[in-house]
Amino acid sequence: MSSIKDYSALPEDMKAARRWLVWRSEPGGKKPRKVPYYTSGKPRKGTLDSPEDVAQLGTLDGALAALKTGRYTGLGFALGPDGNGGFWQGVDLDHLPEHPELQTIADTLPGYTERSPSGTGLHAIGYGRRFDALGSNATGIEAYSHGRYFTVTGDSAGGGDVCDLADFVEGILRPLHDTKPHTPNSGDVRKPDIGTTTPRATHTEPEHVRLRDDLESALTCINADDYGVWIATGQRLKKLGDMGRALWLNWSATSKKYKPHEAERKWAGFDGGSTGYQAIFADAQEQGWKNPRAKVSTANHPAWDYGGFPDDGIDYSQPPGPAPDETPQEWPEPIIPGVLRTPEIPCDILPAGPWRDMVQAVATNTQTPPAMSVLTALAVLSTLLQGRYEVDLQTHREVLAFWSLTVSASGTRKTGVLGAFTAPLLYCFGAHGN
Repeated sequence: MSSIKDYSALPEDMKAARRWLVWRSEPGGKKPRKVPYYTSGKPRKGTLDSPEDVAQLGTLDGALAALKTGRYTGLGFALGPDGNGGFWQGVDLDHLPEHPELQTIADTLPGYTERSPSGTGLHAIGYGRRFDALGSNATGIEAYSHGRYFTVTGDSAGGGDVCDLADFVEGILRPLHDTKPHTPNSGDVRKPDIGTTTPRATHTEPEHVRLRDDLESALTCINADDYGVWIATGQRLKKLGDMGRALWLNWSATSKKYKPHEAERKWAGFDGGSTGYQAIFADAQEQGWKNPRAKVSTANHPAWDYGGFPDDGIDYSQPPGPAPDETPQEWPEPIIPGVLRTPEIPCDILPAGPWRDMVQAVATNTQTPPAMSVLTALAVLSTLLQGRYEVDLQTHREVLAFWSLTVSASGTRKTGVLGAFTAPLLYCFGAHGN
């Protein structure tokens, strides 16, 4: 299955690193999968970058020996922390013929670069600080510093030495990755000036970077020694994936009780439940944490000058002339809630099942119009869904938020109907999550 190549051009740092794997092309879905194996022959499974995983990574000689058996397709190199404070990093520019806008990026890609197994992509491998992953999307750009491995072909496209890719990823690739791709016209691609990359201002940082920084700040006010708090915080961070894991492990390490193996095992067992990271901010505020973004910044606004007003060209020393003739607008007729006619909304407007049965039962037991039960039930359910989903607005994401207003005369049993839906739904959401 394998085709032994000349790997002599690999950087010495990579040759010496105990990060090597082998991989095999196996059937899967629309295209074959590149399944990684340890040089011992065991499939690479379990928690990546854990001590157990790192201990099974092999040497280059061991990987070449496994490759020579003919059971594998190629070599692999594990990205992630090496235990010495640094991280092995990787950038993948996929299907370059389909993304001509990435050619300039490919030409300036730092680190050790080589062609991908398909021959249409370009990989770069570096070593330095950790950064948040750029996952696969329509831009054709991916970048990782943990939890991944890269195939190694030895088919050097530009060679180069191992260097820190983090600044290139954050300053050049992330803005492109976070932007909807387009097909440029001839000459539309501007060569990035890598040497002058500067940190971006807070207001232009991606939302996930701001969220990570805010959570790191909030966690400094929460004691990791309390077991119950420790577990609850992990659950709250679980749905953030790799970012949540890193936040939780780093915060856990501030406790004298911290045990890496136990922390990894606990993290693997979390499911996130019905909670979320928002609860961390609430707990931190109870401990005196101040959200650094809660205060409105005036850095980008000119200071108010109370000493006078700008010249608008009007001579205020002369008395004003007569007011222009204007036809006054008439006020609209007031709407009196008591005379509004509520539309007929039958219970069977809802899908058949327990939801419709519940609405019908509440309307019957409270002796109220079906419309009140239908609308109140939908309002309560919508309110409970707040914060559980995000809406993608292209430029940013916002948490889903619903508002409802119930208007009815006194004595029409609004409170009874509301309580009939709120109590059981709150119980269901609390007991069963989503």
